Amino acid sequence: MTFELKVGKKGEIYTVKGVRDALNISPGDVLLVFVENGLMIAKKKKVGLDLLDEPELTPYSVTSDEMDSLRKELSRFLEKRGSLLDR
Repeated sequence: MTFELKVGKKGEIYTVKGVRDALNISPGDVLLVFVENGLMIAKKKKVGLDLLDEPELTPYSVTSDEMDSLRKELSRFLEKRGSLLDR
């Protein structure tokens, strides 16, 4: 989804209803923002009560080689995603 947002005089970013609904955010919520190469990705910061809505996850061990492989895969995914947004 792509949305057009406005920036206020003091740098405030004003969201539209579609963004608020997609991120499930309300006034007072905190967003985590990742910025790289002109691309901004935002997600709602989870607080204790949000974690109660999460399905239980089973922890498992990951080797350093598996973690390196996952990092590389994520990096390729983000690079490809960024190039798609540049079009």
